[in-house]
Amino acid sequence: MKENKIEEMQSALDAAYAIIENLRKSNDEKAKTIAGLEIYKTENERAMTQMAEEYQKMKKECDRLKTENSSLKKALQLTIEKEQLKTNELFGRHTENIDSLINSTVPEELIDEAETEDTSSNTAVRNRENIKHVRKTDSGRKRAPKKPVDLSHLPVSVRYLIDVDHLNAEYGEGNWRIAYWSESKRIEYPHNSAFVLKTYKPVISYGLEHIMARVSNCNEFYPGSMLSPSVMAEILYRKYALFLPLYRIEQAFRNEGLEHISRQTMSNWIRETVNTYLWMIYEYMIEQLMKIEYHQCDETPLKVINDGRPAGSISYVWLHTTSELCGCNPIIIYCYEKTRGTDHLRDFYRDFKGFITSDAYCSYKVIHKEYEEIIIVCGCLMHYPRSIVIRGKSIISRY
Repeated sequence: MKENKIEEMQSALDAAYAIIENLRKSNDEKAKTIAGLEIYKTENERAMTQMAEEYQKMKKECDRLKTENSSLKKALQLTIEKEQLKTNELFGRHTENIDSLINSTVPEELIDEAETEDTSSNTAVRNRENIKHVRKTDSGRKRAPKKPVDLSHLPVSVRYLIDVDHLNAEYGEGNWRIAYWSESKRIEYPHNSAFVLKTYKPVISYGLEHIMARVSNCNEFYPGSMLSPSVMAEILYRKYALFLPLYRIEQAFRNEGLEHISRQTMSNWIRETVNTYLWMIYEYMIEQLMKIEYHQCDETPLKVINDGRPAGSISYVWLHTTSELCGCNPIIIYCYEKTRGTDHLRDFYRDFKGFITSDAYCSYKVIHKEYEEIIIVCGCLMHYPRSIVIRGKSIISRY
C-alpha cells in the first residue's frame, strides 16, 4: 500500500514538472515574440520619423517648384508677347495685310527691276486682269458650321413681290395660281438704323400639269444672301472713309444688334463686291484718265503677307493721277504690282499720249525713249535740283 502511494505521488510530481516545463517554454516563446514586437515598434517609429522628415523636404521642394513655375510662366508670357509684337511689326496684324508704308525701305532709284524679273513671260498682263475674279482655293480641311446671324433684335419690314400683268403675259390669264410664297431675308441699314427686310415672292403653279415655277429675282445685290447695298455701303464707309479695322466694325455691328457678322464674312463681301461691281468703275476711271493729256505718276513700296511669295517680300503700289492744273475732277488710280519694273508702265500707258510728271526713276526714262514724241516725261520740281549740272555759267538739265 505504501509503495503504491509513493508511485502515485512520483507520477503526479512528474506530471507537474512536465506542465511547469511546458509553461516555461511557452513563456520563453512569448518573451521572444514580445522582444520581436519591441524591435518592430522601434523600427516603425524610426521609419515614421524618417518619412516625416522626407515629407517636409518634399513639401519645401514642391513649394519652391511652384514658385519657380509661376515665374517661368510669367517670363514665357512676356516672351510670347514680345515675339508677337515683333511679328506684327514685320508682317502686320492678321486683320491687315499691308505693313506700314512709311517705314518701308526704298531701293535705289536708278536700279531698273525689269532686268532682274523673270524673263519667261515676255508680255505684261494688265494689273486689273491679274486679280480679277480671285477665289481662295479649298484647302480640304473640314470647316466648322457657320453660326446663323441673329436677327431677333431687329425690327422687321415685309414686302410682297408679285406682278400680275407679267404673270398673265408669261403663263396665260387664268392659267396660273400661287402655290406658296418663297421667303428671303436681307439686312437693310438706312440712316444708321438696321432692320430686316422680309421679301415674299410667289411660287407659281401653272397649266394642267401644275408645273412649278419661281418668279425671277429683280435687281438683287447678291441672290440668296442677307447682304444689301445699304449694309455694304456702311461697311465700305467705315473701313475706307473712317479707317476702322474690320474687328472694330464687327464689334460696332454687335453693339447695334447685328450678331455673328464676322470680320471674315465682311472681308469676303468686300472682295466679292470689288470683283463684281467696283471693277467696272475702275475700268471706266482708267478710260477717262487716258483721255487727259497731263498725268502724275509715282510708286511706293509695301509688304504683303500672301501674294504667292514668302511673307515680307517687297511689292509696289503705283499711283496714276491727273495733274492738279487740269481743271477737271481728279482721277486717282492705284495699281498693285509685285515689282518695280518697267513692264507696268509699258502696259498701263500703251494707249496714252501726253505728259507724265514723275521723279528721276529710270523706268520713266525708258518709257520716254520707247514712246518718243508720244509720251513726254517731265521731272517734278522736288527732283529738279538734284539732276542739274552746273558747268560754268550754263545749267544743263538731265531731263
